[in-house]
Amino acid sequence: MRKTLIACLGILGLAGCASTPPVTVRDHMPKGSDVGVIMFRDCTIAGQEDCDGSGLTAGSIFARVLAAKPDLRAAPLSRPVGPKVQLDDDQAVAYAKAKGFAYVLNGDVDEYY
Repeated sequence: MRKTLIACLGILGLAGCASTPPVTVRDHMPKGSDVGVIMFRDCTIAGQEDCDGSGLTAGSIFARVLAAKPDLRAAPLSRPVGPKVQLDDDQAVAYAKAKGFAYVLNGDVDEYY
């Protein structure tokens, strides 16, 4: 059985979410699981300078929150591609697996305030 979890999240502003983004769950994580949190893709809004680094900020928050869960072990992973380059789920799974993680969280920032 393939032990991977991909949650592709579009973060709609770190101050609050306006809607629920689509999430794909391919497996459930048992307690004590190791989760690699790949830093998210930066938002790509033309003319919005604060998009730069938004994926790092959002990914770091997710890694910190997941690491605080007593039944998970989570660690941040740097992006294997540029901050504005799309990283598809299969690439994310392969990257995290090569780093020794059974599960991975991969996402994109859609809006950032």
